[in-house]
Amino acid sequence: MTGGPEAALWAFLIFYVTCLAITWAVYTRKGALLYDIERGRVNPTAATA
Repeated sequence: MTGGPEAALWAFLIFYVTCLAITWAVYTRKGALLYDIERGRVNPTAATA
């Protein structure tokens, strides 16, 4: 009816890339929530307390 799935596939791709960037920014960049825990610099149980 709309000519094909290309527009939806591009929208999904943009959505997934945006989610990936937000996840990286919140959790894994330097200074973020999990940066020190992932590198073994902070005791994970102490970080949650």
